[in-house]
Amino acid sequence: MKYKDFVKRLSETLEVDEPETEEMVETYLNELLKSVAEGNVVSVQGIGNFDTKVKAERKMYNPTTKETVIIPSRRVLNFRQSAVLKEKFNK
Repeated sequence: MKYKDFVKRLSETLEVDEPETEEMVETYLNELLKSVAEGNVVSVQGIGNFDTKVKAERKMYNPTTKETVIIPSRRVLNFRQSAVLKEKFNK
């Protein structure tokens, strides 16, 4: 499902016009990402937890150039699904 399709379906469910629904979705996602970027764990009941993890520095081998390249450590977004969501998908 594409983003626009999701917004359309949500606007129909909420009985709110699409531009207003899109603004709500964008605000929700922006606040969620901003909070996670600040180092907070965001828990969405029935869905799961969003947080960040640090991927360690690692070496990679490029077979074309036959060089070893060091990939620096970096923060990545992490999502852990809730037991409720896991159960719904595995029915």
